[in-house]
Amino acid sequence: MIDLGLELPRYSHDRCPEPHRPILTVDHVSLVLGGRTILDDVSFKLCPGEFVAVIGPNGAGKTSLLRVIAGLEKRFTGRVDRGGLPPGSISYLPQIQAFHRELPITVADLLSTRLRGSRSRRPVRSPARPPADSPAHSPAPSAAPSPAPSPSSPPLSSALFAPVRGEAARLISAALDRVGMAGFERRLFGELSGGQQQRVLLARALLGPVRLLLLDEPESGLDPDAQHQFYQLVRQVTRDEHLACLAVSHQLHTTARAADTCLLLDRKVLAAGPAAQILARFEERG
Repeated sequence: MIDLGLELPRYSHDRCPEPHRPILTVDHVSLVLGGRTILDDVSFKLCPGEFVAVIGPNGAGKTSLLRVIAGLEKRFTGRVDRGGLPPGSISYLPQIQAFHRELPITVADLLSTRLRGSRSRRPVRSPARPPADSPAHSPAPSAAPSPAPSPSSPPLSSALFAPVRGEAARLISAALDRVGMAGFERRLFGELSGGQQQRVLLARALLGPVRLLLLDEPESGLDPDAQHQFYQLVRQVTRDEHLACLAVSHQLHTTARAADTCLLLDRKVLAAGPAAQILARFEERG
């Protein structure tokens, strides 16, 4: 367990500001696998326009919590209410290590896979984890396509994708502009820096009728400046688009500075409250 060494607030809001309703309600969720407790009586709510950071060490249950919320992990007790979100409205951004850095695909074609997936409503899972069928009532998250076999291969664009034109091209350009990546449509994904790759993946995650954004340690592999810039971008997009965003991380200071609410998780919620308040308590401790 995390040794907090200081008292932290217990905080939760029972309702969202009028006239909004929670996009996500996690109610007394527990998960036990192979006799090991992964999550223990976790409860919280997520409102439109709110950015919640879930902070905890490795093995704290952070990724398992995302999988439960996304509908990929069904062996839990308790209740997860996604507020009647339609299919395709939950978008999942996995860790950058899940992708081949020399992926021979252009930025535009990478984003176009999200549009094709949204139209077919077929779930595309993260290559970092084994497939798991979602419950029938649960919307499936969106993740990036499987890695390409070899960096020396010709771009997949020429072999697998029709040219991106018309409305699809307009949507892709608008999504890239939203994350500060305008004009990168024809660049190869593998040529980009880690921070640029995460911005592209965020743009992809935001395509379609997204209402809930799930981020799995998106700062992994990024330098401190890129981490800060990415989380500030997520905060801005969350508020501008009135989405709900849940980001799991082991970096308290980097994530909490951008989040509205912070949950400290080590299988159970140890403390929760306004992110600025929790961060201030830790900084006072030194």
